[in-house]
Amino acid sequence: MEEFNIAYEAAKVRVLNEDNFNGLQKTELAGKQKTAEQQLANLIKVISTDPSMTNALKPQILNLEAEIKSITERIIQLNDQTPEQALATLELTKKTFLQASSASFDYLQGDDNKKSELAKTYF
Repeated sequence: MEEFNIAYEAAKVRVLNEDNFNGLQKTELAGKQKTAEQQLANLIKVISTDPSMTNALKPQILNLEAEIKSITERIIQLNDQTPEQALATLELTKKTFLQASSASFDYLQGDDNKKSELAKTYF
């Protein structure tokens, strides 16, 4: 059981560290997104002043649009990963493990009625 508690506490620390890392990633991605959007705006400005450049710049425009979309999706994924959700999942896992551990002990120590009751509950 001590090993379980150590693993549980380590997982909590990892979840909180991941939140800090996700925050840094979001900041970095926002900067990349802003740069890509500015580059796209510049290319569109070039095309608006010289329409003959449309075909030459189209691949760059498509690449920038794809990059912006990819960055936006990654930011959304990071926003969906809240530490509260991760901690709630961790707590549920802990509760399930402790119930299973307790049920195992109760089953081994119980009489036939207790074993039957536990078997119905968990199976």
